[in-house]
Amino acid sequence: MPGESLKVPQALLVCWFLSVQFVDSSFHSLRYTYSAYASNDKLVEFVAQGLLDDVQIDYYDNHIRREVPKQQWMNESMEAGYWERGTQSRNSKEHWFTVNTQIVMQRRNDTSGYHTLQWVHGCSLTDGIKIGIDQYAYDGEDFLSFDKEKLSWIAVNKAAQQTREKWDEEKNLNQYTKRYLEQECIEWLQNFLRFSNGKLEKKVGPETKIFRKRRHDGKYTFSCHASEFFPSALSIKWINIKTNEKKEETAEALPNNDGTFQAWVDIDSDLECARDLVCMITHGNSSEEHRIPAEPLRSRKVFLYIIIIAVVLLLLSAAVLLLLFLKKKKKCAYANEVIAENYLEEAGLPAVAKDAVKDETADLLIKDEKLLLLLLTKLQIKMKQVTH
Repeated sequence: MPGESLKVPQALLVCWFLSVQFVDSSFHSLRYTYSAYASNDKLVEFVAQGLLDDVQIDYYDNHIRREVPKQQWMNESMEAGYWERGTQSRNSKEHWFTVNTQIVMQRRNDTSGYHTLQWVHGCSLTDGIKIGIDQYAYDGEDFLSFDKEKLSWIAVNKAAQQTREKWDEEKNLNQYTKRYLEQECIEWLQNFLRFSNGKLEKKVGPETKIFRKRRHDGKYTFSCHASEFFPSALSIKWINIKTNEKKEETAEALPNNDGTFQAWVDIDSDLECARDLVCMITHGNSSEEHRIPAEPLRSRKVFLYIIIIAVVLLLLSAAVLLLLFLKKKKKCAYANEVIAENYLEEAGLPAVAKDAVKDETADLLIKDEKLLLLLLTKLQIKMKQVTH
């Protein structure tokens, strides 16, 4: 409703913690994401999930309306009350998103179409360094973020300003948010890592491929795509091997349904310049680098193979036709010889005359027997004149 302030979301209150000291030199993270997809009159889709080191550990949506484990060790480690409390928390957040998505849409005058409101909060731990995040996005753009050092919210646009002012009045809640990000979230992160007992340490290399799409201006957009990899840390960059120019971007790793990730980086180029483009992908801390040439390079190689195969087939076809022609000529020559010999035998010509006639007809390729007999008659008359 116009003028109404966003209600402050209540963070998930946990009832118990295990005091565990976990020492690990690698990077670990725990994040909870909430996404609402709504029109101007209803909530179409609401999805919430927990991610430990970018692996889905629990899930909730507005269809099943309950929180469920997505890892076997989560199902075995957490007691039934944990999932009941989680379901109640996700139910309340679904209602919160239903109301506040409409409020944000009205403030931005987005009264038609479909829009998204997202919330992500969590923490990470690297060599004892703790980092916490709590932020909101609307239609994929930053909306609000929490500054735990200043205990205040940061609004990135005018529509978020009214919400920031209202939330900053909640001093106690801002104190709790800071404590959750720096303490409670870290404790849950350490507990989950202990429960998983190394089951998250799998590593799957990326499947790589180049896609291209023609643009309206005649150029092409080349997309270097990496998929089915884990963990999510990945570097993708385009390099021009002729000029050594590089285009490197931070590729956002998007989760797949099987717990792996996918990411891509685009570059625009014409086909001529694209022959020098190579995509270079590095996964995690690995020193192995995947090098994939742009599509025209592979297309040109395929085209060359097609030409070679076509030439070979053409030569084979010509050879077959030549063999058939020679075979047919030999067959016709043999038939002529047989006919001539029979005819001359009946004519009673001497052997010398027969040999002369056969020499005359040996290289003839005559299919019509009547024509052959006419020729033989003329030769017979000629040979009689010679012999007499």
